[in-house]
Amino acid sequence: MIEKNKKWVPFIIPIETANLFITNLCKSSCSYCRVGDWVVNNEEKAHHMSIKDLDKVIDWIKISRVTNVQLTGGELMLHPDILEFVEKIVNRGINIDFILTNGLAPTELYKKSS
Repeated sequence: MIEKNKKWVPFIIPIETANLFITNLCKSSCSYCRVGDWVVNNEEKAHHMSIKDLDKVIDWIKISRVTNVQLTGGELMLHPDILEFVEKIVNRGINIDFILTNGLAPTELYKKSS
């Protein structure tokens, strides 16, 4: 809060970046992983954000005037729809600051997502 003419008014800082956790699947077990307890290395137990849910999140991001997203989770390149996610986000005018990855996916997938 800041004081303005002896009255307290809220101090609003706009949120510019949203973190999107789109999968909890990762084949690595890095000891330093910040989401280690949340990540699974079993496809059957994995949870991937759906395209339908992504559309809802993008709508919220646009309404909220957030301009950037950071894609994170487990290993994003294991999400079955990662390329479609990137395309949808970019086509809606939202910048992708970074895609968190361990770098172990096939090189061609990185080229397509950049």
